[in-house]
Amino acid sequence: MKKVKNSIKLLNFVFAVACGVMVANLYYAQPILANIADSLHISIKDIAFITTITQIGYAIGLFFLVPLLDVIENKRLIIFMMFLNVLALFFMSISEELWKLIFMSLLIGISASSVQMIVPFGASMVPPENRGVAVGKIMSGLLFGIMLARPLSSFFSGIVGWQEIFLFSAGLGFVLVGIFLFVMPSKKPLHKMNYFKLLFSMMQLFKNTPILRQRGFYHFLAFGVFCLFWIVAPLVLIESFGFSNNQVALFAFIGIMGVFVAPFAGRLADRGKSEWATGAALLAVGISMFLAVFPMENRWNTFVWLAFCGVILDFGVSLNLVVGQRIIYALGDSIRARLNALYMVMFFIGGAMGSYLGGYLYAHFGGKIAFFAGGIIGILGFLAFMWNLIKARLK
Repeated sequence: MKKVKNSIKLLNFVFAVACGVMVANLYYAQPILANIADSLHISIKDIAFITTITQIGYAIGLFFLVPLLDVIENKRLIIFMMFLNVLALFFMSISEELWKLIFMSLLIGISASSVQMIVPFGASMVPPENRGVAVGKIMSGLLFGIMLARPLSSFFSGIVGWQEIFLFSAGLGFVLVGIFLFVMPSKKPLHKMNYFKLLFSMMQLFKNTPILRQRGFYHFLAFGVFCLFWIVAPLVLIESFGFSNNQVALFAFIGIMGVFVAPFAGRLADRGKSEWATGAALLAVGISMFLAVFPMENRWNTFVWLAFCGVILDFGVSLNLVVGQRIIYALGDSIRARLNALYMVMFFIGGAMGSYLGGYLYAHFGGKIAFFAGGIIGILGFLAFMWNLIKARLK
C-alpha cells in the first residue's frame, strides 16, 4: 500500500512538472516580441499577433480536443499531444517567416492543451478523499509555469537568442515524452461516444450543471484580475519608476510565492472547507487590488508593496482555482475531462479579457484606475459567491 502511494506521489510530481513546462510555452513570446521582430526584420505590429494566436490555439484545444479524454485511451492521446507540442516548438525555433511563426504559434497553443488532459488524469489516479491534494500539487506546477514563463523568457533572451528559448523547451518536452512513456499508466475511458455527440454533450453539461457555471464564473473573474495585475504592475514599475526588465523579472519571481498555496487549497477542499476557502480566496483577490492603488513614497517601496499585493493575489487565485477543480471533479469520472475543458475555457476567456482591460485602462487612465477596477471585479466575485451561498442555504 505504501509503495502504491509513493508511486502515485511520484507520478503526480511528474505531472506537475509537465504541466509547468508545457503551459509556459503559451507565454514565452510575450516579453520578447521586440527581439523576435528585430532578428527577423518584421514589424512589431505584425509579430504581436503570434501571442494572440497562441491563446486562440489553446482555446481550440481546450474545447475540441480535451474532451477526447473521455472517449480515447488516455495515455496514447496525452503522449501524442505532448509530442506534437515538441515538434511545434522545434519548428518555431527555426522559423524565419511570419506565416510560419503564426502557424507554429497556433500549433503550440493547440498541443499545449494536453496540460488540461493531464490534470483530470492525475485526479483519477487517487481516491476521492485525497483528490483535492493531488489536484493542488499538479496545479501548482501549472501556476508555476504561468508565472515563471515571462521572467525566464525576458531574462534569458538577453543571454541567448529567442530561438534557443523555444529549442530548450522543445528539448524539455522531448524528455518528458520519454518519461511519460515509461511511468504513465494506461487508462481506457468508461464509455464510447461519437465525437459530435461528445461536443453536443458539453453544451448539455454546461446547461444542466449549475455548480460548473458558478465555479467557472468565479474563476473567470479571479483569473481576469490576475492577468490585469500582471500586465499593469510591470508597466507601472518600468514606465513610472524606471525599473529594468531584469528587475521586473525579479518582481515576478517574488510574486510566485502565492502559488505555494495550491496543495494547501486541496487539503481544505478534501476536509469539506470549500465554502470558507472560496470566500477567503475571492476576498483576497479584491483586497489585493485595492491595496495596490495606494501610492508609495519611492521606487523600491513601490516594488516591495506591489510584490506583496501580487503574493496575496496569487494566493487567492490559486486557492479558488484548486477548490473549484476539486468540486467539479467530484461530479463524475466519466465526464471529468469535459467538465475540466469547460471550466478552463471560462478560466482563460477571463484571463484574455483581463489582459485587454488592464492594458486599455493603463493606457487611458493609469495604473491606479486599472488596479481599482481589478478590485471591483474581485469583490463582485465575492458577492456572487455569497449570493449563491445564501440561496443554497435558504432552499
